[in-house]
Amino acid sequence: MNTFTLMPMSQDVELIPGEVYHGTIKIACPVDAKEDFYYIVNVTPYSVMGDGYAENLVDKSNWSMITDWIKVEEPTGKVKPNETKTVHFEIRTPETAPAGGQYATFSVRADNSKIAEDKVAIRNTYEMASILFARVAGETVHNGRIVSNVIPGFVMSGAPMIEAEILNDGNVHEVAETTVEVKNAIDGTVILPRENVSNVYTDVVMPGATRHLARAVSDLPALGVFEVTQNIEYMGKVSPNTVTANESVGAAYFNEQTGEWEPVYVEYDRDAGV
Repeated sequence: MNTFTLMPMSQDVELIPGEVYHGTIKIACPVDAKEDFYYIVNVTPYSVMGDGYAENLVDKSNWSMITDWIKVEEPTGKVKPNETKTVHFEIRTPETAPAGGQYATFSVRADNSKIAEDKVAIRNTYEMASILFARVAGETVHNGRIVSNVIPGFVMSGAPMIEAEILNDGNVHEVAETTVEVKNAIDGTVILPRENVSNVYTDVVMPGATRHLARAVSDLPALGVFEVTQNIEYMGKVSPNTVTANESVGAAYFNEQTGEWEPVYVEYDRDAGV
């Protein structure tokens, strides 16, 4: 089995037109590997499709011209078990390179043609990609906004889903940082603190795109009324949103006096599921 580790999974670099940037990626072969790992490194364009950010490693665009500027010094080779191979690359940025973002990946896969035949009819090919986020110096445009910051006010069952839409219509990638905090709405007890690293999310927003973010707020008590806060910091601005959300594993009824759907609270045994 040809498993391996690729490091880093992404890197953010600054490029200057007319100059050469030198960088590295690392390929590690696990200690329990039965054989040497033979690898192939390919440079592919990187872009995203739709607000769900499906990765596109095939189609080239003005945002991925960098694939023509990259040279990998040792695109094929091998790594012995329990060893790590450092693969060097250089980026020769043209003097005429446009300012703004450029994106590519270092796609690494097993080179099965180098592996001795051992009567195995089919070999699995494992592939991993390290994303290169590059910023070409010059007249970069930072422009965008937080389109929406949504927290549901009522959840019938399961974990509440918090969402956001973030727009980037500049010419370079930006980073949005989201923190989530949950309190008991009755006594103010913090259930999920925003200082907890698991409640802090960092998302890259590509230029010329809108990113839709959706996350489930898990690890909540089975029944209760919670105050959920989602803070989004993006391009120096903060969008806070706090909603008192009812979560019920039972049912809801329409209160004709208030004109609202309200939860029917029931006894619930999480372990028994009843």
